[in-house]
Amino acid sequence: MRFFLTIFRRPAKHTAAFASRIRFQPQRTVRTPIKALVVVGLLHLAAVGTSLAQTCSTVPNNLTNGTTADATQVMANFNALTACLGNMRGYIGGLTLSYSTATAINIAAGAAVSDDATTLMRLSAASTTKNANTTWAAGSGGGCRDSATGWAAGTWYHLFVIARTDTGGVDLLCSTSATSPTLPSGYTKKRRIGSFRTANGATSIIPFSQFQDQFTWGSAVADVNVNNLGTTAVSYTLTVPPGVRVVALLRAIIGSDGFIAIFGPDETISGAASSPALASPGTGNWNEGVFNVLTNTSAQIRAIADAAGRTFIVTTYGWIDSRGQ
Repeated sequence: MRFFLTIFRRPAKHTAAFASRIRFQPQRTVRTPIKALVVVGLLHLAAVGTSLAQTCSTVPNNLTNGTTADATQVMANFNALTACLGNMRGYIGGLTLSYSTATAINIAAGAAVSDDATTLMRLSAASTTKNANTTWAAGSGGGCRDSATGWAAGTWYHLFVIARTDTGGVDLLCSTSATSPTLPSGYTKKRRIGSFRTANGATSIIPFSQFQDQFTWGSAVADVNVNNLGTTAVSYTLTVPPGVRVVALLRAIIGSDGFIAIFGPDETISGAASSPALASPGTGNWNEGVFNVLTNTSAQIRAIADAAGRTFIVTTYGWIDSRGQ
């Protein structure tokens, strides 16, 4: 028989008391798909008051409504269901970023599992606004910068959902570090959920939008414009997040006769003619293509031409960021 686990608000003092609130229901009483429920909340015992459910195929003890269950049996089932949810590592749903003002970011409601796969971090408010130009303060309208991060022009900031396991509090934090932000006192869990950048020469956030894992600039950024690409591969830095690997979304142009290969740093290409990405139809003609290229943590891609003196132009219109999935 299959069971569904319903999680209620955790009692303030004891996990055993929490376990006594677990209720097993016949499968027919629940209709919501697993992915919609996610129930990564089970990974974090500090549930936020909303009932969540996850189906698992087996539990060690067959418990039914109306019968008395020993606490050991209940905890054994609870631990089995916790183990069942181990495959939720990397889960993220919602938490979509959007441009608010030149100094603020909006974050939609959603939930994510912490990057150590132990804790559900959930934002219930339909929208939370954090001000990137001030240091962190709890709640919507508060600052988001960690104590080690300044507010500067031409700078990437990485946004994290953060949680404290003692109170169950969840908030947001931004840092120039993609992996090791300085967490506020009491907060011990984190998960990077996206990145944003200030403009060159100005401390204002560049407008962008997000759809699922894709981030799109309000206006494409001109990143490369050279007329000397040759037969030695060259690395070019694009306007996509550094510190993590993303798939750069770009438009590229070859402006002279010949071939150009565009590739990620993991790939080795001996020459453009063997793996051409762009080919000019003839002298004086231009050709354009749209490409998705995996970057390194320095936000770089590589290109090589079939001969010296090729014109190569790249505009970056966005990136795809798995955000730890």
